[in-house]
Amino acid sequence: DARRILALMCGRGVVHASGAHVNRVSKAASGKNATCGGKAVLDDEQVCAHNYNYHPGQTCPVLVLKTHHDGTTRVCELQNKQWGLVPRFTRLDEDEKPNFFKMFNARSESVDSKPSFKQLVNTHRGVVLFSGYYEWMTPPGSSQKHKQPYYVHRTSDEPLALAAIYDQCGELATFTVCLKNISLNNSGITFID
Repeated sequence: DARRILALMCGRGVVHASGAHVNRVSKAASGKNATCGGKAVLDDEQVCAHNYNYHPGQTCPVLVLKTHHDGTTRVCELQNKQWGLVPRFTRLDEDEKPNFFKMFNARSESVDSKPSFKQLVNTHRGVVLFSGYYEWMTPPGSSQKHKQPYYVHRTSDEPLALAAIYDQCGELATFTVCLKNISLNNSGITFID
């Protein structure tokens, strides 16, 4: 029943985040403000352009958690990556385009056991800030043939901080978001007719 289980994100989202949003998440993860290209991210800085139809294949800032060689100092660095994981072992012909929709999200419950993800879970972690995302669902009382998009977001201005894993395939830097099914019974999601 669509009202009880919200499946993984459909692959459309809204992205716009400020430096203040990025720094709050960075401080929670590392105790410090984020950096981008070696420079501090400023709170009043707009870190990416507003995009109300963000989809796999597009570039998005990912907050990457890095541990320095001393093993104790952790920093968060903002890096641009394309949504839709293309693992480093992927073989692409010179004129072949990668399929970003193939691995644009991963189930958090099994991410550490799947071959494409398990090598990355402990070493290539990040956070993506989405303002919200769209989920196609059947409204209560409707037939399965009539799905409609619902915009899932916080009621506050704060973005959703989504867990991510990333990789580098040649020159191509990509990521996937890690999500899990949730129960709608106590989620705060309301269906409006």
